[in-house]
Amino acid sequence: MKKYLISFVFTLIGVAFVNAQKTLGYIPLANSNNDPAQYLINNFENQKAKYIGQPISKILNNLELKILSHSPLNRVPSGMTGKDKRYIVGVYLRFYNTDEFIRKTDAERKQMKFYSFTIRTKDLLLREEYEALYLKIL
Repeated sequence: MKKYLISFVFTLIGVAFVNAQKTLGYIPLANSNNDPAQYLINNFENQKAKYIGQPISKILNNLELKILSHSPLNRVPSGMTGKDKRYIVGVYLRFYNTDEFIRKTDAERKQMKFYSFTIRTKDLLLREEYEALYLKIL
């Protein structure tokens, strides 16, 4: 009887885990044909609602791509003045296709296509906040 009860509990845990994975909707890079653009669209652009109000670390923890470079994004769009003046704030990230990068020579790497996206934040990133993010990214 104990064996049946234990296997029943493990079955329930397995079913709960599978359902949790389905609700997350995460599609691994390998399932996106190793295409960074498709991977970013599937997991971040199409599912951006689940990241709204969350810390940036949630995105970084889910990211399979190697970050090539990053920079803070604290700027005012051109043409905005006075009361209309609003900042676009966040972090700009650039990526490359890791598999492709490994196969290329240094000269070929300079010609590679890079991928990028911007994580917009609610508030301006203070220097300390960006430095903490910078350390987390590295």
